[in-house]
Amino acid sequence: EQCLNDGLEWQVTAFDTIQDAVNNVPDIDGIWTVGVAGGVSQPAVYHEQVALPSGVRLIGAGADSTVIDGDDTGSALTLDGVTHVEITGFTITDAGEEATDAGIAVTGASNNITITYNIIGGLSPDSQFPGNGNYGVLFANGSTGALTFNTIALNYSTGVVVQDDASWLHARYNIIALNDSGLDNSAGGQIFNAYNLVYNTDGDWCLQYTCLDYLGSVEKGPGEINQDPLFMDADNGDLQLCISGVGNCSGKSPAIDGIPAANYQPVPTGGGLEADMGYQELLALPATLLLGKEGNSCGLGSAGVASVQVGLVYVPDSSVSASQTPPSSWQNATLATAGEAGSYWTTNVTPGSGDGLYRLYTRPKDAADNLASQVSDWYRAAFIADGTPPAVTLVAPTANMTSTAPAVTLAANVLDWTPTGVPGESSFTVDDVTFLVDSTVVTATQAVTVASAGQPQRYETQVALENGTHTVTAVATDLAGNVGQSSPVSVTVVTVQNQAALANPAPGSAVNEASLTLQGYVHFQDAEGDGQVEVLVDNVSQGTATLADSTAQATSWAMPVTLSGDGSHTITLRASRTAGTSAPADSTATLVLDTTGPSITFDPPTGTVTRTVTLDGSASDATSGLAAVSVSVDGGHSYQNATVDSSGNWTFDWEPDLGNDYAGFPVRVRALDSAGNATVDSATVTVDNLGPTPISLVSVSPQEGSHIQAPTAVNLEWL
Repeated sequence: EQCLNDGLEWQVTAFDTIQDAVNNVPDIDGIWTVGVAGGVSQPAVYHEQVALPSGVRLIGAGADSTVIDGDDTGSALTLDGVTHVEITGFTITDAGEEATDAGIAVTGASNNITITYNIIGGLSPDSQFPGNGNYGVLFANGSTGALTFNTIALNYSTGVVVQDDASWLHARYNIIALNDSGLDNSAGGQIFNAYNLVYNTDGDWCLQYTCLDYLGSVEKGPGEINQDPLFMDADNGDLQLCISGVGNCSGKSPAIDGIPAANYQPVPTGGGLEADMGYQELLALPATLLLGKEGNSCGLGSAGVASVQVGLVYVPDSSVSASQTPPSSWQNATLATAGEAGSYWTTNVTPGSGDGLYRLYTRPKDAADNLASQVSDWYRAAFIADGTPPAVTLVAPTANMTSTAPAVTLAANVLDWTPTGVPGESSFTVDDVTFLVDSTVVTATQAVTVASAGQPQRYETQVALENGTHTVTAVATDLAGNVGQSSPVSVTVVTVQNQAALANPAPGSAVNEASLTLQGYVHFQDAEGDGQVEVLVDNVSQGTATLADSTAQATSWAMPVTLSGDGSHTITLRASRTAGTSAPADSTATLVLDTTGPSITFDPPTGTVTRTVTLDGSASDATSGLAAVSVSVDGGHSYQNATVDSSGNWTFDWEPDLGNDYAGFPVRVRALDSAGNATVDSATVTVDNLGPTPISLVSVSPQEGSHIQAPTAVNLEWL
């Protein structure tokens, strides 16, 4: 038996709430799919209010089996200042009743939003009442998107609302019915309404008695149907479309085959010649025709699997389809149950063209010598082969070095880049780096400053060592399990005085919290008694630190302290021993406390922009210094670094996609100081890279080609 989550890691790729899953979407540019499991005998109901980030495709198992229940609080789904989001395959219901609540609320200049194949309204199995408490769908604050193939029904207020002049929505192929009202742009914005079924004038369902299909300037669109959609059982939340003779249905829903074939193709297989409106395409079962004279029948059988051939192909360019890279040679696999209708097979393959992307193909043959002939049928899988161990160079300590410091710095450069199948691209495949100090394994971390692609990456740590000579080796393991190591070096540790050192935070660095724990290392001249480290901040004692091993000659220490006020602070570390002849000794370090974010200015372009856009402004930080300025064009989901000069003036060149048609982007500009404080400024930048859509002449009166007397009025109707 297989489960949906087989092979997934809990709280990494599998979660028990939708919000947990979307919170773990990487904050880098791209489109990430979050799949949501549905129920089998009963719908799976998720009781939550979900806020979606940019770049997410939220896909349910189907509107009949996957329900997001807002528990009559807030909006069930919120998209605020995000871009490139798709929602499909859900029933979204039981959102709250406040003025801004909706089943799906899209705000904050969100754009490139796609909502398709959902029930928005309907009835949750866990709710007594159907629909959302206010709106079904809301687009506001300059948000734009598309609403297609949804059933938006049984909502207590309006089905679809667009507000504010810069907001617009393409609504096509939906059923918008049995709401208090249908389509509303009375507070500004545009709804491009076409090929929908709109029916909100049934007094039995207009709970607030508005009973209107349209509010504002929105009008009946081309191909629109204004009839009862004939749901199977709207009273009990069943929004499937009626077919004559099924259940209590006395007729066929007008939404079935309601979209002209010329306006939407391809129709889902089994859906007839024309597509249905709403969340679900009704499919006919395949018909089987038996032709021929009566006689003895025979069963379809299998000659059994006779052999399986396996081929492996090195692929330098993954953009070439699998059908274009067939193997040039094959090898026979070993069958577990040869001659039977199915069999497991095994074989060993050797990637013979070096590291990189390989494709695996299999070609089975049965006992009747039937052989699969299509290359696309042979392809099975792809993987990255990596047989090269990491190259490891020990940077510190240097060979035969003598150290008198409380801790020895260990550093190594590691090189291991593997081709990905994308021409010119490779990935850094190191999984783990450690240092072997004598017989002790010490874990390293990658340096904050990461080298560019193709270059060695630096790994570092520190270790407290007792007096004497020690051997150090750096060891790196990559994702394929290959192990590389450096040549060993010797380092001699000599203690000339009691001495403590600050390691974290790094001496001279900036911090943004007044209360923090200092960590470091200490070594002592004497071995008698217990070691001590007294910590002073600005010459005021904070007490004695906790030592990992107070009896050791070299060990680590930790101490919580409080810094008073922004600015520079002196940390004094006084190392001593409770016995022996050595004298206490002081060492000092400086930390800068900065709890105030940097200042930033951002002058967004006015009006509508097109093609390449240059964003600019200035930033500064007087306490710890300006570290970076970065820009997000997807509402803060991902950031890219701006160019900053020595005076803090920053610029960022942005090239919006050429397909954007009057779309508002939620731009964020973030300034970061050396202490880690961030200040964000925001603005909506409207991009229009497409010209107007040509309008079509529908009719001319008098008719074209007519001979008329002057003056005569000519009536032209446009679409």
